[in-house]
Amino acid sequence: MAALLAYVDRVRAEYDGWLTGGGPSSIPARLNTHYGNQPADVVLERYVWHMAQHARQLDHLAGASGIPSALYDGLPLPDGLWT
Repeated sequence: MAALLAYVDRVRAEYDGWLTGGGPSSIPARLNTHYGNQPADVVLERYVWHMAQHARQLDHLAGASGIPSALYDGLPLPDGLWT
């Protein structure tokens, strides 16, 4: 638990530094990825939906987590949890 909390603190500090150092305006228009040079907004959107899919999978595995399934409505996620 201590290692996880230390990691979260480091991520928060990095995020705070990014916000104070230019924030969104410091993101280049295009990013090099493992699938080629892509528009930054497309890359960021793809990563958000990818993480949302994994969050949905974890929510499913956790069972009665209290999070309503409507939380994911409207997101471009696969119909199946494991596809």
